[in-house]
Amino acid sequence: MLAHIIRADQPFDGLTGYHSHALDFQMVYLFGGWARLYFEDIGEIRMKAGDAWYQPPGIRHEVLEYSDDWQVLEITLPADFEIRDEVRSADKPGASASGSRRCGPSERTSARSTLGC
Repeated sequence: MLAHIIRADQPFDGLTGYHSHALDFQMVYLFGGWARLYFEDIGEIRMKAGDAWYQPPGIRHEVLEYSDDWQVLEITLPADFEIRDEVRSADKPGASASGSRRCGPSERTSARSTLGC
């Protein structure tokens, strides 16, 4: 399990990439700023300080934008997990990922590196 704080370390400068996480549990509590997110089967949502959300295992999503004062507490299980690059047009059951990478505590040093997770 990993519980850690992620803070914006630079202004948002573009999309973070549509992806999914191969993990058992992920919960995020936004305690500073705001973020615009996109989740498959839900669409675009805007979260603000005080909002929290659970991301089901494997849900495809993307951070579209965040404020300069964006801060979240993220809890994941396990701490080290695979991130699958996805294609937005593949929002259909059985769609396959176009690539993958690992994300764990050593890769999570800033908002920029973590959002790439």
